[in-house]
Amino acid sequence: AVREHPGRAAALFPLALGIHLLALAAARAGSRLAGVRGADASGVLFAASQKSLYVGVYVAAGFFPDLPGALLPLLAYHVTQLAADTVVADRILHGAGPRRLPSPGEADPPSPAA
Repeated sequence: AVREHPGRAAALFPLALGIHLLALAAARAGSRLAGVRGADASGVLFAASQKSLYVGVYVAAGFFPDLPGALLPLLAYHVTQLAADTVVADRILHGAGPRRLPSPGEADPPSPAA
């Protein structure tokens, strides 16, 4: 089906990016509500949206063993997740994101007053 409709496969990437950005936004909002700050907030941001490929392959293999194409959305999500998180991590590291991570050997920056 992918060979017959390559546009459908290509549409997976922007859809996967949108889903991932929503997951990042939810993780950021949740960490703020929980009072998590600094480098810990950055850790929550990334940990909340990871593990998708491992769990997804397990579920797809269990529910769709005869449909190898069921893995395509998982791979699209995984690739866009890696690309998006690289950009987000770079922004956080250089101070343009929600929290700047400390450099090696530097203390965690003080949390702003809530």
